[in-house]
Amino acid sequence: MLSAWRQQLRLPSAQHLDTPTLNALLIALLAVALKFIVLDLHEVRPGQLLGLAAIALVLRVVYWLMRERDDRQLGTSGRED
Repeated sequence: MLSAWRQQLRLPSAQHLDTPTLNALLIALLAVALKFIVLDLHEVRPGQLLGLAAIALVLRVVYWLMRERDDRQLGTSGRED
């Protein structure tokens, strides 16, 4: 039943995607975003702020690279034209 649902929605099979890793990256990115939201700008040093920004950027780039790899394996571009 699940495979028929996947075919109907044209979802990729789970064997091609590394979804647990992608999910972990998204959760980490959300945690960093939450840290930015609750951050007290009067008490944080510029180095700490720069470090958090660098972590957010690295997590996003790694997520993007993994999605690009999965899209190539599936033969899709990942973009809707």
